[in-house]
Amino acid sequence: MLNAVADSTVLVSAFLRKEGVSAVLLRHAAGGAFTLSLSREIVTETETVLLEREHIRRRYPYANEDVAAFCQTLQGSFPLLTDLPPLILTSYHSRPTKVSLSSRRRPSWRTYGNAGA
Repeated sequence: MLNAVADSTVLVSAFLRKEGVSAVLLRHAAGGAFTLSLSREIVTETETVLLEREHIRRRYPYANEDVAAFCQTLQGSFPLLTDLPPLILTSYHSRPTKVSLSSRRRPSWRTYGNAGA
């Protein structure tokens, strides 16, 4: 089974666009299509972006409590990685839309982000 790590841009997009690609990705992971793992740092960054980025708050109306509930759901729904190996960053495209992070020992972890969330 594929193991994946979603970065904060994916999580922010999933929160803001409930029917968007990122939200569909989270639903597939929750349904067992693949193993999605997160880290406390990724969830914290997601929460910070959603609470503190004024341009996002102006465009998308939501309550602070909605952000807290979303982040709690993430932490309760997906495994949190704590001991990550050293990583190598590799870009698939010239645009920073798809990035692969892989360990020197085991290249099975991938992170996907969408620039512009």
